[in-house]
Amino acid sequence: MATLIKHRNQYLSKIQKWNGIKQVATHIPLRTNKKNVAVVRHHKVESAEKNIKEGIIQKHQFKGYFEWLNDEGTSEITLLNIKEAIEQFIDSHSVNISVESAKRIIISLNRLTDAIKGNTPIAHFNLEHIEDFKKAYKGKHAVAGINLNLRNIKTFLRWCNDRDMLKSVPKIKMLREPKRLPKYVSEDNMNRILSLDSVNDFMKRAFILYLTTGCRLSEVIEGKLDGLILIVPASLSKSRIERQVSLTSEQAQVIKEIHIARDTHLLKGYELVTFKNKFTKSFRDACDEISIDVKEAKHSYLHCLRHTYAVTQWIISNDIYEVKNKLGHTSVKTTERYAQFNLDRLAQDFPSAYAIRLEVEKVRKNAINTPLINTPFNQIKESSSNDSNIIADC
Repeated sequence: MATLIKHRNQYLSKIQKWNGIKQVATHIPLRTNKKNVAVVRHHKVESAEKNIKEGIIQKHQFKGYFEWLNDEGTSEITLLNIKEAIEQFIDSHSVNISVESAKRIIISLNRLTDAIKGNTPIAHFNLEHIEDFKKAYKGKHAVAGINLNLRNIKTFLRWCNDRDMLKSVPKIKMLREPKRLPKYVSEDNMNRILSLDSVNDFMKRAFILYLTTGCRLSEVIEGKLDGLILIVPASLSKSRIERQVSLTSEQAQVIKEIHIARDTHLLKGYELVTFKNKFTKSFRDACDEISIDVKEAKHSYLHCLRHTYAVTQWIISNDIYEVKNKLGHTSVKTTERYAQFNLDRLAQDFPSAYAIRLEVEKVRKNAINTPLINTPFNQIKESSSNDSNIIADC
């Protein structure tokens, strides 16, 4: 039940609701210091309490339901505008996603309100607003960036639709995005990076680690080392499934170094994101120094080492499912893009990996031609003929 309380000589109605984690209180000012008036107004709040708890009556509508909250003193329901809807969406949605994902969504929705009028009622949102958004940024932002924003906007609109703020979600058509192959660092360029005097030995070891494990930046920095296994918790994994990466003793030692550096950084009062940025910046500067461009719209420079790992594993194994498992992909379709490279080009860019592939194919071919039972073929043939005669006699 709603509670009538007094704070600083003013009465309030307090409604408490359990959100699954804790009790959350909503305070509705009664705008009076007279108890008899407050009781009457509190009674009206109680009659709407159930709808408030269920979210049928939103905070932006309080002025409409409770006339003492507006200047006109009338009860008129106001329409929720886009900015207000976004505030509610971010407040509720950010609980279920990572901090980085929440930041990315906020950027997308801020760009939406910059492109169209933020005071537009969310109930009136339609396809024309989406087209206005596309026109506002086409030519200014990359197609991949615009499509990323559109996907986040679609998530927001579905959330509004689920809460009856929007009757239907407009069919959003993505911009045609050219399909580019992942960017990798060739063997020659990687050797050039590792020979730079401007890159310290710690960073060089870190680059080799990412190159030879295919881990994402955060997986190494925030994962847990258990002997020769890197445990990537589900909360860090993109697939939301715990990942266990097998390591060599050398790789495990480098991860220990990174974790020590991370802890030292945090103890100084710095944030984790600035520690991660050191790796990204160091690799970006190295790429700039040798004049190669491996930047992708969706990823940082360093992510290309994961692509490089995937490509070299594909060259060596020629088994896309094996590469899928090593990368921790949930669908082989995600991994198949690494099999779209021209093999002659890969042989040129990764001669060492291609040489291993040739050796692997030779071993496989020999294995196929080697009989499992050490019996000459002519003996098997004669035995088979004799068996046939015995069966015929029967």
